[in-house]
Amino acid sequence: MSFTALALWLGGALSPTSIANESWRYRAEFQADTQLLRVQVCTPSATVPLVLRALDRPALEHLQIGSDWQLDERRWQIRHTGGACGGYAVDLGRLADRRSSGHGYRVGADLLTWPDAWLWWPASRSVEAVIEFELPDGWQISTPWPQPDPLRSEFRLGGWPRDWPGLVALGHFDRRLLEGSAEGVRLAMLGNIERGRRDELARWVTHLADLLEPVGGLPLPQAQVLIVPMNRGNGPVPWGQVHRAGFGGVHFFVNPQHSLQDFVDDWTGAHEFSHLLHPYLGRRGRWLSEGLASYYQNVLRARSGDLSEFEAWERLLAGFGRGRRDASGGTALLEVARQMQQRRAFMRVYWSGAAWWLQRDVELRLQLGTANGLDALLRRFATTRLPANRTWSPQEFAAELDRLAGVSVFVPALAPAESELQFPNVAPLLQRLGLISDRSGELRRLDDEAELAALRLAIMASSGRPATGS
Repeated sequence: MSFTALALWLGGALSPTSIANESWRYRAEFQADTQLLRVQVCTPSATVPLVLRALDRPALEHLQIGSDWQLDERRWQIRHTGGACGGYAVDLGRLADRRSSGHGYRVGADLLTWPDAWLWWPASRSVEAVIEFELPDGWQISTPWPQPDPLRSEFRLGGWPRDWPGLVALGHFDRRLLEGSAEGVRLAMLGNIERGRRDELARWVTHLADLLEPVGGLPLPQAQVLIVPMNRGNGPVPWGQVHRAGFGGVHFFVNPQHSLQDFVDDWTGAHEFSHLLHPYLGRRGRWLSEGLASYYQNVLRARSGDLSEFEAWERLLAGFGRGRRDASGGTALLEVARQMQQRRAFMRVYWSGAAWWLQRDVELRLQLGTANGLDALLRRFATTRLPANRTWSPQEFAAELDRLAGVSVFVPALAPAESELQFPNVAPLLQRLGLISDRSGELRRLDDEAELAALRLAIMASSGRPATGS
């Protein structure tokens, strides 16, 4: 997305001068030797009180202020008594040395921080702000916040729920603005990853953006992508996550010694990038969001040729088997989704959701034609509703998809799925699609004479690229 287009999305001609005149202004200077972040905050005018509020308790622990501030620990609030501008400081090195979520980590010589531990917001939630960073020579910064000019370390704060999490990195890391299908991706590769490996990882991230082309491409004007090396966990990507602050961030914790092909073969990247296709749906909607990502992690890789049609269906059916065997059976899916972490019921939540999206995709194609499935609908949703800077309820999301489709496919199926006590019975649908399994549920062959075989082929084949069977 061009600078002009991004400025229009942000709400008008967002030159740095106009931003400064209309918003609260933050100037954050980082000192490499002390690793101190000094933040100067100014209100738009002398008549506006300078009152700041923290979002999390660690911000109180790490705050350094002078006598011109009044601290209200009960409200996590500070009030400046000396005019429209005031400063505070945070020791980011000490914060990173805590090595814990909510504070920060050191990644080699780089710093990975939770901004809630150092960013004090205007106490009024109705105002927006701009923060500009001054960094030592050779230092880079990566944030999920809107950045009108990719060559300036200036970001917009506000316009989304302040408690949405994000990560901010500072250091000498490799920061790249990707192009082509990945235009808008701000890639940062932290730590001591060798140059050749970094080039391969950048190609992998571009490939992940390529996967989204059948559903309209990257649905956000910008997206932070962080790659953080780690020396534990299994496979090339032991952990991935999406955070929603700003335009959103996709974070991959990787074993960089793996080959490029290992990363392409891994499902995690496709899963996390698929989360960019939907709004944040809250805990109630976990089964919908994780289900969509689990469905598309296989569909999109089949479309790209990373998987054959047989392999993609094989993996989907294997996931359904894991969901069916989950010990949370007997409890409504909605309740299981709300307590997914505590119950460790990931398989039931993820794969019940994936089965639901498969059912809806098939139903759409039956009503609207083989080529008019979930892809076309998500493209329209992205064009009209993303970025979504608020939480959507599952009911809202389903209703909007029905409105865009012009048929009632999603809302009628929502409540029955939420109240389902067991994994959904998809066996009759799989048989109609021509997915022939053994008694254990393992896929054995594809039946191209089945009733819905053409529809099955269409799901896994991108336009102009035939699906391959096995």
